[in-house]
Amino acid sequence: MIKKFTLAVLLLVCGTGATFAQNVKDEWVKVPYLKLPRHPFAGEVRTYASRILIPDGLAADQDRNSITSSLEDAATLPGYEKTGEENGIVTEVSLGWYNIPNYPELKTTKRSEKRGDKSVEVEYYSYTIQFRYPMRLRVLQGEQVVEDVFVRNSNDFAYAETKEFPNKAALYEYWKNSGSSFKSEVRNRELTANTSAIKTYLADQYGYVKTEMREEIKFVKEKKGATDYAKLTSAFEIVNTATPKKVEGDIYPSADYIATMDGAVKLWKEELAESDPDNRKARIDKKVTEAILKNLAISCYLTYRFSDAEEFLTRLEEMKEGGWARAMRDKMEDVQYRLAQYEKFYARSN
Repeated sequence: MIKKFTLAVLLLVCGTGATFAQNVKDEWVKVPYLKLPRHPFAGEVRTYASRILIPDGLAADQDRNSITSSLEDAATLPGYEKTGEENGIVTEVSLGWYNIPNYPELKTTKRSEKRGDKSVEVEYYSYTIQFRYPMRLRVLQGEQVVEDVFVRNSNDFAYAETKEFPNKAALYEYWKNSGSSFKSEVRNRELTANTSAIKTYLADQYGYVKTEMREEIKFVKEKKGATDYAKLTSAFEIVNTATPKKVEGDIYPSADYIATMDGAVKLWKEELAESDPDNRKARIDKKVTEAILKNLAISCYLTYRFSDAEEFLTRLEEMKEGGWARAMRDKMEDVQYRLAQYEKFYARSN
């Protein structure tokens, strides 16, 4: 009697139907992508010149040639040929004077710290300096000023603070021995940050940047010999087959690339038709359904069929994957905006 009862309980707990181990995995695919400018120049212009303006009388520890070289590199326009002619596109970078108008200001910071069994209030001391190190970027097309901006608000005064010391005497000694070095470090840090910001900004706003779309394609990893998720595995393999067909430098995905990706889309949709997200024992349960929906949304992104993604993103939001859906929409909107700006000047050729 006890054995029969135990067997009945096991049948109720385990069930007699098939169960599936949904070990969802993902792997990165890297698809060549020509990132278009957010602000393309009118006309068939693909050459530019750079102009670097640096004040006379740099500090003794600054190297003019090194700074000039760094700024020239920052003033690059990806996708354009650099020439010496300034009658077309010109990127102009002007470096101003490093200015510290006042003496350092003493700052006192109070903290509660554990000393033995007691909490005591401890004071720390540091110096704060006010400084300004302006770097100006201008972009010109002929006589027209397209852009005129101080990068990172560098024409405004900013503040930098030394490390903290447990007493004023230690701070004064530090400033006596290392105050000049600290001010130079602040200057060099700002110069590096502003130079990097200009390079990034010009590439993002005006350049044709050869890069990659990096996305995680999901599949279910099965035990050896199992075929419950063979279609998902095949779809993943198709995506890898399609990737080389996205040629570097292509503005639009090729027909060959899209047709190959459609093979994966077909398999994902067939599996999605069997989705049963409320059934934890289903083959296409909630976890696998989310994986397929993400793959389908990614395929729309990679093939530039953005409107087709809305159905999948909406379903993901309903499944509490709103953060992922928002991030994908942001990426799609950026590509769409760049395409729209480009097509204002250049008709689509395919």
